[in-house]
Amino acid sequence: MYTQPPLLWRGRGRSKQNGTRKRARIELTGRKTEEVLAEIDKFSANLNPKNPADFQPLLECLWVYQMQRVPNKDLLQKVLEIQDAKTRAAAVRVLGNWNTKIENGLVLLKKYATDAEPLVRSQAILAASNFEAVVVVNRTLKTAEFQSATTARGQGRCDGTVP
Repeated sequence: MYTQPPLLWRGRGRSKQNGTRKRARIELTGRKTEEVLAEIDKFSANLNPKNPADFQPLLECLWVYQMQRVPNKDLLQKVLEIQDAKTRAAAVRVLGNWNTKIENGLVLLKKYATDAEPLVRSQAILAASNFEAVVVVNRTLKTAEFQSATTARGQGRCDGTVP
């Protein structure tokens, strides 16, 4: 049925062209989930989250899992620990989409609601809206608001209040 094996991802997962990577992800959605994810696992096992050249390929692997609708907490955590703010923000968005399917997802979300980068914090706020508990959204907003105020003023107190 297919002329190319799922391993076509290996070459395209590192492409510098957004469209090439996106088309590869879309093409993989038409294949058997087990085969695709096995290849993605092999590919991502050799990627280092501390190597800037591997930031985008790791994120692409996470997006393949997302498109296959199969949560992968280990890969998610690996991508969330990357130093690049844009990559972390994208991973937080995935966390929001997977919401309750990720064990302790709220704990992870709260952690990134206080991230040093505003982009990551804003994605955490958006992701909080995907969780069912309104209380969680309010707490996340409050935490992010405090973090933003502290960052903007360069001050803050340990008890969580802002002067």
